[in-house]
Amino acid sequence: MNSLLQSLFYTPEFRLAVYGFEYDPDLHGEASRCIPLQLQKLFAELQISVAGAASTKDLTTACGFTGRDAMQQHDVQELCRVLFDALERSSSLLADAIRGLYAGQSTSYIKCKEEINGKVYQSARTEKYMDLQVMEGENQWLCEELGAKVDALKGLTIESLPKILCIQLLRFVFDVATMRRKKLSEVVALPLLLDLAFLSDSGSGPSLYQLAAVCLHSGTAHGGHYHAFAWDPSSGAWRDANDTRVQVLSATQCSALFGAGDSSEPQAPRALHSADAYFLLYRRVSETEVPRVQDSAIPQCLRDALLSENQRLSRLQRAYDLHRKLLEVKVFLPMAAQRALQRYAATQLEALGAAAPEAEPEMSVTVKTSSQRPAAAVQRKVLKSLASSDMSWCRDLDLAAVKSARLRLYDPWRGLPGRPLEGSRALGDSLGGGFNSTATLVMELPDTSGCFEQWQEDRTVTFLVLWDKQLGAPSLGSGSVVALRLPPAEATCAAGEADLAKEPTQVPTSTETYEPEPEEVQQDLFALEVPTEPARSRGDRSPLLRTVREAAATLWNLPASSHLALVPLSGTQAGKELKGDDLTLQGSGCEYGDIICVEQLEGSGASQAVQLVEEKCNTAKIYFNHPTRPQFTEEFPPIAISKDAPIFELKARIAQALQLDASTLHLCRSQHAPAMFKDESRTLRQAGLAEASSIFVGEGAPCSPEECLLKVLLYTYDKGNHKARELFSIPARGDSSVRTLREALYEPLLRWAKEEDPEAIGFDPVAVTGWKRLRLRDGQAGKQFAILRDERTLRSSLLGFGDGRQVAVQVMAEDEDLGPDDLVILVRPWRVREARLHASTEIVATRNQTLAKFQDMLAERFKGLLQAEDEKENIVPVASGKSTNEISKARGLPQLGALPSWDEKENILPVACGKSTDEISKDSLEIVAAHNTGPPLTSKRCETLKWRDSRLSPGLQRVDKPLADFKEVRDGVTLVIRSRLAALAGAEVSEPEPGSGKGGKKGVAKASAKAALKAKGGDSTVTVSKGGAERGLVIQVAHPEAEAEEVAPVSPNAI
Repeated sequence: MNSLLQSLFYTPEFRLAVYGFEYDPDLHGEASRCIPLQLQKLFAELQISVAGAASTKDLTTACGFTGRDAMQQHDVQELCRVLFDALERSSSLLADAIRGLYAGQSTSYIKCKEEINGKVYQSARTEKYMDLQVMEGENQWLCEELGAKVDALKGLTIESLPKILCIQLLRFVFDVATMRRKKLSEVVALPLLLDLAFLSDSGSGPSLYQLAAVCLHSGTAHGGHYHAFAWDPSSGAWRDANDTRVQVLSATQCSALFGAGDSSEPQAPRALHSADAYFLLYRRVSETEVPRVQDSAIPQCLRDALLSENQRLSRLQRAYDLHRKLLEVKVFLPMAAQRALQRYAATQLEALGAAAPEAEPEMSVTVKTSSQRPAAAVQRKVLKSLASSDMSWCRDLDLAAVKSARLRLYDPWRGLPGRPLEGSRALGDSLGGGFNSTATLVMELPDTSGCFEQWQEDRTVTFLVLWDKQLGAPSLGSGSVVALRLPPAEATCAAGEADLAKEPTQVPTSTETYEPEPEEVQQDLFALEVPTEPARSRGDRSPLLRTVREAAATLWNLPASSHLALVPLSGTQAGKELKGDDLTLQGSGCEYGDIICVEQLEGSGASQAVQLVEEKCNTAKIYFNHPTRPQFTEEFPPIAISKDAPIFELKARIAQALQLDASTLHLCRSQHAPAMFKDESRTLRQAGLAEASSIFVGEGAPCSPEECLLKVLLYTYDKGNHKARELFSIPARGDSSVRTLREALYEPLLRWAKEEDPEAIGFDPVAVTGWKRLRLRDGQAGKQFAILRDERTLRSSLLGFGDGRQVAVQVMAEDEDLGPDDLVILVRPWRVREARLHASTEIVATRNQTLAKFQDMLAERFKGLLQAEDEKENIVPVASGKSTNEISKARGLPQLGALPSWDEKENILPVACGKSTDEISKDSLEIVAAHNTGPPLTSKRCETLKWRDSRLSPGLQRVDKPLADFKEVRDGVTLVIRSRLAALAGAEVSEPEPGSGKGGKKGVAKASAKAALKAKGGDSTVTVSKGGAERGLVIQVAHPEAEAEEVAPVSPNAI
């Protein structure tokens, strides 16, 4: 919509017509639903408003568009047609203007090739045509004059061209090969001047057109983005309208847009690809001047409202500019930096037991000033505020000393002063430009000689803390924590590199000749050892360790003969002494912000700082439980152990505390995370236990790395409910068979069952005579306890095989040994008359078993489902009023007591069936396979199963075939069975009432747009584009203006 509205806005005649609309509440209804009024407001805002962008929400609301429609992309040509139709219905004035600007006239004709009365007959006189269609063969034209079908030519001529010519390029087509819409991206040349004299007669008016607007679509057939290039007749400039950004194109950009040549402007848009052009507007070139749209053309009430709004926006803009220049500056006093540094060090060393300093008042002053004022003015304002402050810390402040301070940028978290500010430079420029609403500064006092610290941008900060031997901890007092800016390693090595450069080596070039040296001299040269410098990473600006030691010795007056140990107390290298002098801090693994402790060592003694970090940071305290009481994890005191100790050492210490044998225990991360630690040679840090607070101790030796610990459940089935009870765990290999696991479970299951009540567990352990009485199932949630087959491996049977995987064991009444040809089938009896579906029953069958034997087995197993002999007379309900034969005939089933005709034999009873009518009259089970997917199987769903098409029911299939020939019979399938006679006596077959449900009387559906408008009340019409029925683009005209007279419709082929 935005691209179309921008193109229409730069059409002065259309804009004047919109401004000429006069709104009448009695005639046009509510202002929010009047489309011309909202379009008038939008054009007025675009013309005289000082706002950066105008909203189209009021216009879209008036058109009946919702937020959902706004998110859907519509065709720009379709939207143009629908918008014009809506404007024509809303106002006759706009209807005349639109027809005068955009309407042309075309004529369709058919030219007969046969002569009638000596001349060629044609339906309309024409000499020029745009398209020619030959009508011959089966497509001949029926000529009323000749009374026969004859060959003819069909074409189209242009009678008159409009002032504003709208051209739509064919960009979107339907691809029959992919059955999808696609976008054509062929390049199309768009001339600035278009001569259409070949389309019309010479007397139809001027035919030279100038390009006025181009709407481009970038994207695919399913979505993209519109933007437009529009020509402004008042200034003669082209504009790039891209949603909220409208840019005036320069002459260079226009040359790059419509012609050859390279653009030298950095902000010039990319050259227009004509493959994106979709909707074009051409303006007829005429001798009359294009009218100018003055501000006075806007209705007075609307113009006054916009001018008032412009004044309000101007005031807000001035206030916003002042607000952007206003800064809130927070200035800290010189002593605040040292206190912030001490707090930072205490925070970093909190894990070592360092206590944070006591809370003190923040020594800072906050002032508000303009970013254009110099830093010296800010400092004077701060001194004035300090002089008038009644804070306790300000009373003892030496204002005379503070006056000589300078301002620097400040990091209040680490207490680091940054770059100093120049006193005469604007504060905003000193802060780096851009928009800053706050600034944090600190005052710096000069040294005793009156000089300030020299600022060097290339130096990084190194945080040092001094070790206190008496406290046995790092000292955090004043002067013991420093932040030094030391020179980087490159600057330190510059002197050494200069010494090496004093005697340069002469390297022969290709233009010099030299004599080869003796062989022994060459050997001596190759034997020389060139000292190599430690490799440094790119961008390493950290100092050398030698530089850090020298700076620490100078700062704290430490003896040069003593060895200074550098031990990081924070970061990844905490507790590891930094050795060597030629390595940098970054090369040693330290990062910016790490606290480095400087400890003075005597002789070869061990570092106390390393021991402190080892004790505080590298020691884990782990709670544990007793194997028989897993819920109590804090029953015993925790084990303090190094994070680099192996797991077997932790287990040995736990076993010693529990007074148990360590070989009978295994360790897991937690009770709910059953993955045990199988490789006990790994350290706590490698196993991820460095930060753990507790560990789970279980019974049994740990598995080998190839084994997994499975959870064993006891499976029982009671009244359609699956129940599982957790028993114990057992190790198993993934490549072992299911049969191997059945054999391994026999003895542990009996040991467990002997200690339980037989009635509670559902079986007597004495009756379980061997492992063949056990059936294994998948115990994982969502697997429906699927049966595991003996010949498969555990890894292939249990998806996600690993520690904690659940497997269920079921105790059978008889021995079971399922082979590859055995099938486990779930059978669910369905009582039709009671509408009751029973729980599933597992039946074991073989693939080689015939269908007849399988049917007999089901009939014997579920004989209670069949109708008794004395129930045959009453199987049809009295309320139905129909006999059994009538219901059977209606259902297409065999009728009782009557011989079927020959056609019925072919369709219902095949000859191979070999059954008599008496045998058919007996009750039998109907069998159908149900899908395991989809909604749950209920009695209602059983009615929709394909009973008539089932090949498993008696009498409808050859019964001597094996079950392997029926693809619907597979392992784990669910079969639903029912009584045939009960099915015949089921629900009454009723005919649908006319007009109700599917197949009833056809209703009349209202158009959704009309129904919505009718619900809102009032008269309304709906304008729908004929070409846009696929996307359903609708503009609702709430109050259409009645037309005085009927206007002749424009030809469908009109431009």
